[in-house]
Amino acid sequence: MFDADFEFDDDLFGETRQRSKPALHSYNAKICGARWFDDEENAGDTEPAFFYKFRADLAYKDQDYQTALDNYIKSIAALSTNNTTVIRDVEEGICRCYYALGEQRLAEEAANRVWNISVNFEQKTSALNLIVALGLHFKQYKAALDSLIQLTLLHPANPELWLKLAFTYMHLTHASSSENIFPSIALLREPFQPLSHISISPKLVVCTCFARSKRLLRNVMRHVSSFVKEKNLKSQSQIDKYIEQLNLPAEQMERCYVWVNKQTTACKEDDEDKIVPNVQILDAPTEQIRADFETKWFSWFDE
Repeated sequence: MFDADFEFDDDLFGETRQRSKPALHSYNAKICGARWFDDEENAGDTEPAFFYKFRADLAYKDQDYQTALDNYIKSIAALSTNNTTVIRDVEEGICRCYYALGEQRLAEEAANRVWNISVNFEQKTSALNLIVALGLHFKQYKAALDSLIQLTLLHPANPELWLKLAFTYMHLTHASSSENIFPSIALLREPFQPLSHISISPKLVVCTCFARSKRLLRNVMRHVSSFVKEKNLKSQSQIDKYIEQLNLPAEQMERCYVWVNKQTTACKEDDEDKIVPNVQILDAPTEQIRADFETKWFSWFDE
């Protein structure tokens, strides 16, 4: 018999030793009653900043915006400067309170602070959504357009963003010319040339945005529930009515549809809705970002 010269300790084949288990101690979970943050004395080691924040959140939910604002301001004053995550959350609350109270300048300043401390994809998206909402609400369409374009760069397959772009370009066109795209859009006082570097009719710019939005809505029809599908179809029908009001020549509309379908199909093959863009694309100057974006999407008329 072949001897491999292996030796085993007899203890390996002995009875299994019983391992002692640590004794279990009872665990009393901390129970927080309703509105626990109103009682600072019984809060233990909870930081004061969080008392104010939770009070502010509740007041905001109850639409008591002034009380919410006061508590948000107290919260941010009590927070450590290193706690940027909570600071950003509180700053957004401050911005929304100013928005609800009609304080445009203060709301914009708070939104800019939120933007300045946003570093990743999700935070940039949230901050841009906030700035766009302010711009559209206070009719600052140029600021809204710049942020919408940046937001669309991060989310190129979002049909709602393209719809907002269409209406924003319409507002800016009415501000800079007497051309009446939609009679319902009031003229603005600030002159602005949306596409000074591209020789394309403003109506075609708006049509391109509408067509892109509609095509993206169509792309998801097979992957949504019946309720969403019904809402989706209504949105597409409404977009058709908007495009019809543009009164564009049939040949131009056909060229627009063909180009948008071609671009959307190419993007779909690249799974553009699954690609997370690098937020560093937003580091370029705003005017350069807008020029590059508009050249990409609206220069088809010169081709």
